[in-house]
Amino acid sequence: MNKLYYHLKKPSILLKYYSWLLCFCYLSIVYPVQGQNAQTDSLKKLLATSKADTQRVKVLNRLCRGYWRHSPDTSRIISQQALKLAQKLNFTLGIANANNAIAVSYYFQGNYVQAVEYYKKALANHQKIANKKGVSRAYNNLGVLYSKKGDYTNSLEYYHKALAIQEELNDERLMAKSYNNIGNIYQDLREHTKALEFHQKALAIKQKRKASPSSMMYTYTNMGNTYKDLKDYDRALASYRKALNICLTENLLKNAALSYSLMGFVMNFQNKLDSAIYYQQKALDIAQRDTLRHLEIESLYRLSSVYRKKKELKKAITLGKKTVELGLQQKEYPFVMDAAWIVAQSYKQLKNYSQAFKYQTIYTQNKDSLLNNEKTKELTRLELNYAFDKKQAILKAEQKAKEDKLQVENEKKLQRERFYLLGTLGILAAVLVISIFAFRSRAIQKNLNGQLILQKNELHEQKQELVQLNEELRQNQEEIITQRDYIEKQNISLNQQQQRTQGSIRAARTIQQAMLPFEQDLQALLQDYFVIYRPKDIVSGDFYWLKKVGDDLIIVVADCTGHGVPGAFMSLIGINLLDKIVFQEGITTPRLILDDLNRQMNLALNQENTTQVRGGMDAVILKLCKQEDHYSKVVFAGAKSPLYYAVPDANEVQIVKGDRKSIGVLNSKITNFSEQEIHLPQGSILYAGSDGIQDQNNAERKKFGSQRLIQLLNQMATQPIATQKQLLEERIERHMKGTTQRDDMLWIGIRV
Repeated sequence: MNKLYYHLKKPSILLKYYSWLLCFCYLSIVYPVQGQNAQTDSLKKLLATSKADTQRVKVLNRLCRGYWRHSPDTSRIISQQALKLAQKLNFTLGIANANNAIAVSYYFQGNYVQAVEYYKKALANHQKIANKKGVSRAYNNLGVLYSKKGDYTNSLEYYHKALAIQEELNDERLMAKSYNNIGNIYQDLREHTKALEFHQKALAIKQKRKASPSSMMYTYTNMGNTYKDLKDYDRALASYRKALNICLTENLLKNAALSYSLMGFVMNFQNKLDSAIYYQQKALDIAQRDTLRHLEIESLYRLSSVYRKKKELKKAITLGKKTVELGLQQKEYPFVMDAAWIVAQSYKQLKNYSQAFKYQTIYTQNKDSLLNNEKTKELTRLELNYAFDKKQAILKAEQKAKEDKLQVENEKKLQRERFYLLGTLGILAAVLVISIFAFRSRAIQKNLNGQLILQKNELHEQKQELVQLNEELRQNQEEIITQRDYIEKQNISLNQQQQRTQGSIRAARTIQQAMLPFEQDLQALLQDYFVIYRPKDIVSGDFYWLKKVGDDLIIVVADCTGHGVPGAFMSLIGINLLDKIVFQEGITTPRLILDDLNRQMNLALNQENTTQVRGGMDAVILKLCKQEDHYSKVVFAGAKSPLYYAVPDANEVQIVKGDRKSIGVLNSKITNFSEQEIHLPQGSILYAGSDGIQDQNNAERKKFGSQRLIQLLNQMATQPIATQKQLLEERIERHMKGTTQRDDMLWIGIRV
């Protein structure tokens, strides 16, 4: 197996370190320390005035927390005082909390044996008074300690016991933390599918509870690590990107450095080498600035591996040597080994065999040592998995035996109850049937004679009514024949009028299409684009306008009030006004174009001094300016219409909203339109259009909607332009199947 590929496949030391760092954020033994000194002073004053009662026990248990990290011995002395007083008062909850505090002090000294002993004492105390939350915390702390010792079997057992109590109490906050801890254990055991299951459960609860940004960031990072190990790189990248967005928004720069490194790591797998370099360099810059040695060494190594993959061997050698140097200082021997291998292979390709031999020796020395450690860890993991599976099988067998016994007893009980119930129901049913039969027999006999007399009278009356109805039907038939002849004449006249009207509208369509940009103009100015233009009634209230002014390109996409003939008239007014504003008045700034278009539209429709709005439009105006750095500057102004755009290597289409004001609307709170400037790399795509697609309903009267449109744009943004147009039209046709088009549709896509 290729050596570089081997290292990329195995978990890095930094990722394991960070995974446990996330786990410890959820321990009940770790408490916030901000303002701890002030709190300690306050507790000392309270302790000096407190009596030898349960309140004093509580103060002592709180006071010891301030010494856990920097003076565990002092913390333990205070906790033992609390324990003695609580035992004297027979205060069981105080005894439990004191034992818990003693365990924490041993934990911070690395004495896990004593820590486990006192946690089990705390557990017994909580169980004695049926304090379920206390029992849950004790189970969780025991799970943490056993995981630190590498005893994953006992760790998982205690985590699951804690989770069972939290589910019983419906404590979703603690459930999310337990799901996270269990997921991290399975991640270390390389059972990635199970790890993903528990991380997803944690995420679902946090989203429901609207957890803190830092908590969400940890969970997204854990999920990204799991997806990476499952080789689902797209989802891994999406999770890391969500974590990064939270870090940048909340100014968590140290955490952002790890997200950058992980994204670069995945980009390397996807052979997006330039992107991998970009993200690893970002991580390296933060690591060097904040002296994060683990991350600095890892980022240096990743950069060297990517540069070697790009065959930029001198850069690979420089970065690899730096990795070896820092790795030896920090005793990060896996990175020393892998970086030495990259340097050796790069020197070998450059035919510098003396240096290649030097670094090959460093690689071999570290490899032998690490290989022995890896074998030992793998054997330990297999033994723990076997023990855990065996214990789970025994527990399942015992549980099944209990369930089978209970099921047999329940079935016997149900059979007895069913027998008594059926017997009683049978007797009642027999009595009821006999009673109903006797009653109905008497009633039927009594009513038969009376019904015969009534039926005879009714038949005579019905005969007379039928004779009268027959005469009325004959008269109605004559009237219907007369009306039919009249309707046929009217129908012929209406068909003739309709044909003349349709001919006029088709002629109007020819005029309107002549006002729109010609195909050869679009090809010359845009090159890579698509246009979907679908009027509802032959002519359209939607239009698009394209002109080149100097080196810049001005594009307008508009949706006029109404459709059919009224909308078409509005579109012609809009096109003429745009020609006048841009070419006669020389206005090329998008927001000023909208301001002048609004003013002149009101003048043209004579609606400046009236409360009645006769017409208007929603519009997007873009000004495309080419730049020499492979970027395009886009200046956007919108009247109630947004701009959508997608950049290369991005998973989601971005939306820039326009002003909440239409052209021609009176008495708006917005006086003048605004504009926004966007710089897009080469290959980005712009989308704009009317709301005809979003408002189109299907046979079930459900609209296509903005969300479905955005999802479709996300799916097709990476496809060729021609394919995008085909996908969009096919999706519209499927949605419209069984119904008719309700509004004009216009949609444009442009690659810059």
